[in-house]
Amino acid sequence: MIDLLSLSTTLKQTLEIITGVKNLLPKTDKGKSLDERISTPENIISDIRGELVRIQHDAQAMLDEKNELIKTIEGYKNWRAEAKRYILTEIGPGVFVYNFIQSSKQRTKEPPHYICPKCFQDCKKSILQTVVVSEYGTRFKCFGCQTEIFTNPGVGF
Repeated sequence: MIDLLSLSTTLKQTLEIITGVKNLLPKTDKGKSLDERISTPENIISDIRGELVRIQHDAQAMLDEKNELIKTIEGYKNWRAEAKRYILTEIGPGVFVYNFIQSSKQRTKEPPHYICPKCFQDCKKSILQTVVVSEYGTRFKCFGCQTEIFTNPGVGF
């Protein structure tokens, strides 16, 4: 890969040399000064330096974007592993939540719980909280997305 900093430094030194030579030499016999004859190469070098700065900026932006994408992919990989610990369960007629599965292989200290189906689809884990238990049923609330779920009596932990 090209070392842009070294290239930029070399271009700057070249520009300084051209400027120094230009100041030492008199006008040419055609009446044009060396300044007029060298201004085009100076402009080209200046344009190249500007492009190098832009390229460095774009390269850094791409590197930052790559790092963000790597983090996003890692997050999805972690979510897939977490999502395997839940199963979609119907807790009432047409009422679905994700239910925590306690496997015999994995002994965790997590109590039984439900996860909000909306948040689950957004790759977020938001435990449904029991808000009301009455003779008419149970009301759960997701404090992540504010979804409320109502079930028949007797549903819950």
